[in-house]
Amino acid sequence: HFPLTLVTGPGAAARNSIGLVLVAGMAIGTAFTLFFVPAIYLLLARDHRAVEASESVMDVTPEPTV
Repeated sequence: HFPLTLVTGPGAAARNSIGLVLVAGMAIGTAFTLFFVPAIYLLLARDHRAVEASESVMDVTPEPTV
């Protein structure tokens, strides 16, 4: 995809535009996958652990006997 951004000659402007879109899309997709997705996963895991911890605390408290 990257060579499309470097071409010269007839039709080079169209190929440069297409190459730029492809390279930018691949770069943005890679950055999204490497940084944003793991960050969201960590946030969801933290919330899930907090819910599990609060549920286990509620299960441990004994019921009063009469």
